[in-house]
Amino acid sequence: MLFKFPDPPLTRVYTVNENNELTPVSQYTLNTKEWILRNLETEIKYRRGRELGQILQKTHIPSPDRKAYKIRRGFLGTR
Repeated sequence: MLFKFPDPPLTRVYTVNENNELTPVSQYTLNTKEWILRNLETEIKYRRGRELGQILQKTHIPSPDRKAYKIRRGFLGTR
């Protein structure tokens, strides 16, 4: 398994009140306030990228070699 996603899952969105109590956000609120989902997607992308960076740092394959392999196989620049 390459990716290990953070716990608790980021798909559960909560609000915090003055007493530091968590309240789940309703689907209606998520649909009417687009900024919540936009920030959630940004946070998920950031965490996945950070975790991938940590995984790649632990490998024995240097970054230029990895990139050259991907270019040879056609994984980069094909979009």
